[in-house]
Amino acid sequence: MADMYCSNCGVNVSNLKETARFCPSCGEVLERKEKQVVSNTSHVHHHTHVHVGRGPFNKWLALLLLLFLGPFGAHKFYEGKIFMGILYLFTLGFFGIGLLFDFFAILLKPTEYYL
Repeated sequence: MADMYCSNCGVNVSNLKETARFCPSCGEVLERKEKQVVSNTSHVHHHTHVHVGRGPFNKWLALLLLLFLGPFGAHKFYEGKIFMGILYLFTLGFFGIGLLFDFFAILLKPTEYYL
């Protein structure tokens, strides 16, 4: 198996469990990548992206769910956060405060994001 590296700081994360979500060096969410391998006879590039966690999730779909079904926790259920979804359902999005916070949090996420 090839060595895996943190996409943010480049630290070797091969020795971490596959369930590890954060880089021990920089604390970023792990997106492990194989380093490029170049031989003398031919040029071979290996690009393997290993996303640890859940996803990918679409930012725009999450935002639409928030706007139309946010008080019922639809965007939380979409992300797989069942407990938070149930909490939103019974409190109507933490009485609207949670919805306002989530609106800006989702806007700041990349189009495709992982949890």
